[in-house]
Amino acid sequence: MLTAETELGDISYNENYERGPRSVFTSLIASGDTVADVGASTGLYTLPAASAAGPEGEVVAFEPSDRVETLARNLEVNGYEDVRIENCAVSDSAGETEFIERKEPRQRSRSVSLDEYFERPPDVVKIDVEGHEVSILHGMRETLAQRITDVLCETHPEKCAVFGDDLTDIDDILSEFGYEVYAVSDDGELTPTTASGDKQRCLFTPASDTGPPE
Repeated sequence: MLTAETELGDISYNENYERGPRSVFTSLIASGDTVADVGASTGLYTLPAASAAGPEGEVVAFEPSDRVETLARNLEVNGYEDVRIENCAVSDSAGETEFIERKEPRQRSRSVSLDEYFERPPDVVKIDVEGHEVSILHGMRETLAQRITDVLCETHPEKCAVFGDDLTDIDDILSEFGYEVYAVSDDGELTPTTASGDKQRCLFTPASDTGPPE
């Protein structure tokens, strides 16, 4: 797998990096599902999503930075040429928004909202956007209201504050639409939590009497 930092990444590193969260993510995807990878970077989650969704599924990768070029190459060399790549940010509405690219200064990009983009709610969404997650959740309220979408989201309280956001807004949105929140450990274990804690990977899933997904 190619990375943005080097010409050729260390395959063993890529296989083990975020193994637990990626395992949880792919376990949520069934053949034929629609998947949105928001903040796709070079495709660490996009490739396994394409494999799990299969040829009958639909995978859309959103990436506003120039990492999109490496993402496209990774998809090509692995035979996932049907994945749709959107070189834009996801926010609360269509237009333009700022985003953070790791340690780089804030940049601007064309933006879309998930509610506006998809005709029917995606089955699974992954969000890793360095602090812009509150706006994305606001822009998928109609999606969450359908209660069929699982969301794997990395939360960044300090970076959210840069955008004037507070992670308690996410807890309010999820409570409104009947979602539960689980922290996802590096080993893929799920523990009940809130979205407004420290930086963490969370699973947002429709509340169920049977507990978290297996």
